[in-house]
Amino acid sequence: MNAGKKLANTVISIVLYVLSGLALVQVIRALMYSHQDVVSALDQGMIFSENAADIIFYYIESCSQMLFMACILFALGWIVSQNNGGSTSKWSYEDILKDFEEIDEAQEAKESGVEKEESETEADGDDNKSDIDKFVE
Repeated sequence: MNAGKKLANTVISIVLYVLSGLALVQVIRALMYSHQDVVSALDQGMIFSENAADIIFYYIESCSQMLFMACILFALGWIVSQNNGGSTSKWSYEDILKDFEEIDEAQEAKESGVEKEESETEADGDDNKSDIDKFVE
């Protein structure tokens, strides 16, 4: 099932990258048409030095929305491709529930004055104290 999620994430990210590329093509197309409009206006006698800000804003206005869309689509594709199809944590849901149960047991044992045996707290075979014992202390 995890492999299916990875495949789905790969397909979705590729689709988002393609849409981002298409949006970039639209940006280039909009810039070309804007440039043609500005050149024709300059040919008709518009003075560049007096209208420089208007010309710059015209270029920005014509392509900024699609450029923003392309950036968003690319970012979404990258985020989806980085998602491994499962939890980003190294712990599973069952491990977390088990740890909470052990913490509850340790707190109950501490309240009743009974210490847990050392072999129960070192289930992973590590010589150091377990994470739960560190948390309870």
